[in-house]
Amino acid sequence: MKKYFSIFFIVFIFILIGFQQIFACSCMQTPNPPCRSYGNTPVIFDGIVTEFAPIENNQNGSQNRRAKFKIENIYKGNLKKEVEIFTGDGGSDCGFPFTVGERYLVYAYGDETYLSTSYCSRTELLEKAKEDLDYFAQLPSLKNEVTIYGSVKKYAFGYGDDEDFGLTKPLFNIPIRIKGQKSSVVRTDRQGNFKVSGFPAGTYSVELLLPKRLKVSIHSRTGEVDYLKIPNKGCAEVKYYIDFEGKISGRVLDENGKGVESIDVQLVSADYKFEGKNDTATMLEWDVSDENGNYSFDGIPPGRYFLGIGIGGAFDVFGEYGQIFYPNATKPENATVINITENKELINYNLLLPKRNN
Repeated sequence: MKKYFSIFFIVFIFILIGFQQIFACSCMQTPNPPCRSYGNTPVIFDGIVTEFAPIENNQNGSQNRRAKFKIENIYKGNLKKEVEIFTGDGGSDCGFPFTVGERYLVYAYGDETYLSTSYCSRTELLEKAKEDLDYFAQLPSLKNEVTIYGSVKKYAFGYGDDEDFGLTKPLFNIPIRIKGQKSSVVRTDRQGNFKVSGFPAGTYSVELLLPKRLKVSIHSRTGEVDYLKIPNKGCAEVKYYIDFEGKISGRVLDENGKGVESIDVQLVSADYKFEGKNDTATMLEWDVSDENGNYSFDGIPPGRYFLGIGIGGAFDVFGEYGQIFYPNATKPENATVINITENKELINYNLLLPKRNN
C-alpha cells in the first residue's frame, strides 16, 4: 500500500501531539453542531460533579470511571435529581476528564439504567457551552423544520489562515443535490458554504456533484454521497474536502537503469530557500518506491515543486545517496522545478541514483 500523506495530515498530527499530554484519544470527527447533537443524543443536562473516581471490579469495558452529578437543568430525557455517568480514563478511550465541583453540560448516551459520555461528544464545562445553551433557549420558537448546511473546500498548500490550519480554499458554485421528503439542488457561495432550510424532518441523501477535474480527498470524512437522518427542529452539517487531480509518478533508478525499492521520495515547495548542505524543506508529500522502483503522488494542488530524496522532513541521516534533486542534481540550484497544474498527470519523472562506491 502506498504511503500517502498530505501536509494537512502532518500538521494535524503535530496538533494532536500537543493535546496528548491531556488526551491521547483521536475522535473520528469533530462534535456535531448543537442542532444535530440535540436530535442524536437521548439525554442532555447540566449539573455539578459530586464524585468522580475509578470503578472497582469494572464490568463496563473501557468505561472505567463514574461521575456522579447533582442535576441543575434537564434539556432532554427523563432524569432524577442525581445521576451517574460512565466514561473512560481519559486516554485512548476518549474518556471525559470531569472535575469534582465543576458544572458541566453533558450529552449522555444509553438509557436511564446506564448512561455514558466521552470527549468526542459536545460534553463541556457549562461556562464554555454558550452555543448549546443559545440553541436550547430558542427551541420553543423554532419552526417544525430542519436545516442542512455545510461547506466544500479544496486543499491548497499555504492558503489563508482558516479553521483548517490554512490548508484549504473555498470552492464556489459547486452543486449539491439533496433528496428526501423534499428535494433541492443548491450551490456553494464564494466562501464555499451552502445551506437549505424549511425541509421536513426525515432521512435525506446529500450528493456532491463535482467537476471532472476534482475528487473527494482521502482525508475527507464525507464521501460524495452522505445519508442523514434529521429530527424535527434539528440540522445536519456536511463538510467536503477536495483534492486536485494533479498527479506525478516515476521510478527510482540505479546507475544501470534498474528500479530500486524502499527509497523515500519527497515533494517540497520550490520556493523554499535551502541553506547549506543537507538542509531540508517542509515535506508536502512522500512515497516509498516499490519493488520495481515506482512511486506516485496523487491529488497535488497546482504549484512549483522540487522532487527528490532526502530533501524534505526532519532528516538528519541521508544514507549512502545523500540528497538528490530531480533528476540527479545534488544541489537545489541545479534542480529542475516541476510545475503541477489542475487535471495534469506528469509521468516518467525518474530519479537517478549515483553510482555506489564499492
